[in-house]
Amino acid sequence: MAAAEAEAFRVLPTYIRRLKIANPGSVADIGTETFGEGRVRFKNLFLSFGATHIGFRMIRDVIVLNKRKMGGQFKLVLLTACGEDANFKVYPLAFGIVLMENLDSWLWFLKKLEELIPDTSKLCIVSPLRGPVRQAKKMVYPFSHDWICLKHLSSYVDWRFGNTELGELVSAAGKAYTSWHFTELFQQINDLSKPCWEYLKNLGVKHWCRAHSEVMCYDMLSTTMDEQVGVDLCDFVGLDIIKLVEGILSMMCRWYNSRRTEANSHIGVLTLGVMRLLRLNQISCSCKIYDKLGFPCGHAIMGADRLGIPYETLVSEFFHTFAWKESYRCFINPISPTSETHCNPITALEPPLLPLTCRYL
Repeated sequence: MAAAEAEAFRVLPTYIRRLKIANPGSVADIGTETFGEGRVRFKNLFLSFGATHIGFRMIRDVIVLNKRKMGGQFKLVLLTACGEDANFKVYPLAFGIVLMENLDSWLWFLKKLEELIPDTSKLCIVSPLRGPVRQAKKMVYPFSHDWICLKHLSSYVDWRFGNTELGELVSAAGKAYTSWHFTELFQQINDLSKPCWEYLKNLGVKHWCRAHSEVMCYDMLSTTMDEQVGVDLCDFVGLDIIKLVEGILSMMCRWYNSRRTEANSHIGVLTLGVMRLLRLNQISCSCKIYDKLGFPCGHAIMGADRLGIPYETLVSEFFHTFAWKESYRCFINPISPTSETHCNPITALEPPLLPLTCRYL
């Protein structure tokens, strides 16, 4: 097993070359470091399929950053950047395979991502509260809005201040649509724990409260929205890097094909997910939903009914079927078994150094 993991790094350049031939426009860069007498060993791998960074133009301007420990002899770590499509399904944008999670690895990953998705004031980036990712984000994406994962924040508040009620209030306050509702909940936090209230205030409410956010975060308030990526790749934990990349490619091909079929077969202006939500909003509603999510609340729907206004005219274009179809217009293809299989010795990689006992900061 250990020998197979080491050998996988040596044939990685050939595999990546074949992947890029099968998927034109994809970015697949292997980072290396030189040692000894001109010998080269693996450092990191960045992968973004051409279809996804083209399709990002048709989805909401929110990117969720996360990481997963993939284990194995070399303790690989998978960094991910994901969006969400018009039908509320996770939309992977880029993958990074690194030897350890630290500031340098996140800086490298985000710089690669920024070449594909530029930094703008309209962009919102969701990341965990703690760790090096937020620091790296501020350095590479200084103009985009910095949003703290609400689940991580509420869990941290539970632990730090020893009161689960505080965590529940933080979660509710962060999800509030209106400033008056947020103020009411924030006052309850203050009544329970002044130190917690001060901590949250110092974080900046615009970084964790939807009602005060400078850009639209929609419903993408937590990094848990990309959990399906971890579920689909769980069978590849502990395996070599080639099998991990194969798992990513297989997942992306499967998702793209099934979602393209679903989108193209759908008849109607709005996506299935939005249509379901509109039916729910006819039963109950919250003011400011449209301002924060891009589709109308029950009040707006009842008003539209009275005035004879079609619902689809009240829904953001990001949730229209056209955007859904366009985000999956391009293809992600498996590697052809007839493509080149030999590896040029000059580009052959040696495996990285074995990790220390603890590789995660």
